Amino acid sequence: MKTLLITGANGFIGKSIVKNLMDEFDITANGRQDKSVVPNVDYVSADFSDTNFVPAFNNHKFDYIIHVGACVSHDNTNKNLISANCLGIMNVADLAIKNNAKIIFISSIPVIGTPIQIPITENHPTNPNSAYHASKLFGEYITGIYNGVSLRIPSPVGVGMSDNKILSVFISNAIKNQDITLVGNGGRIQNYIDVADIANAVRNIINSDKDISGVYNLAGAHSYSNLELAQICIDVCKSRSNIVFSGADALENDKWVISTSKAYNDFGFVPKIDIRETIKNIKNYYENINNV
Repeated sequence: MKTLLITGANGFIGKSIVKNLMDEFDITANGRQDKSVVPNVDYVSADFSDTNFVPAFNNHKFDYIIHVGACVSHDNTNKNLISANCLGIMNVADLAIKNNAKIIFISSIPVIGTPIQIPITENHPTNPNSAYHASKLFGEYITGIYNGVSLRIPSPVGVGMSDNKILSVFISNAIKNQDITLVGNGGRIQNYIDVADIANAVRNIINSDKDISGVYNLAGAHSYSNLELAQICIDVCKSRSNIVFSGADALENDKWVISTSKAYNDFGFVPKIDIRETIKNIKNYYENINNV
């Protein structure tokens, strides 16, 4: 059985990868908290930005390190972006060398900056607009040096996602039959991938007969304008919500239409969960916890 280390295992994406793969692989979960939020999994508490990270795994041996953990910040002066995201990937690389392990790094589609070529392929120029996405691009460089895999993902969605994300807000308002407010005319086109499909991609890479390496796009099957997303939420939730428009959206012309042909051709990635199913799952979760 192949052995995996998953960093950031208590976060939204990491937790999903652990849950979806724990029955197939020998998994060690890693996070900074004292214990794992996923029961019945080997867990090591260690900060990947710390010099003690590598020694924390002296009694372990890994075939793959799935590096999910990161400092997510929109503050371009946040020094943790350097310590967590840049020093962190270097520590992960040190551990990978020690174990002769392959790194699978969870990156982000917006490392490209503003989309200028549609559809967005792995060859799109990279010009990140934030320190966070610059740190992700640095992670891709380090991963590439060691023949690893970088998975560029769009907005991850699913049960357990943050309540302040656009999809969460739309669903919450739709359940309550409250107005859904769109900035501008709702024309910005975005892509959403269910976290379970990220786990499926990782599984495909590990199980592939090929030696997979390099940068790959992952994405949901379709991209949607914010207006379309609001309409789908209203439909799935059988809501009486109205859509209202407010102000201007400086990014209204952005079109995040993403090609995943390379991932399909190299390791058979096909998104299995469409946006309507994701919305239904989140809706049911919200209704259950709120006894609606």
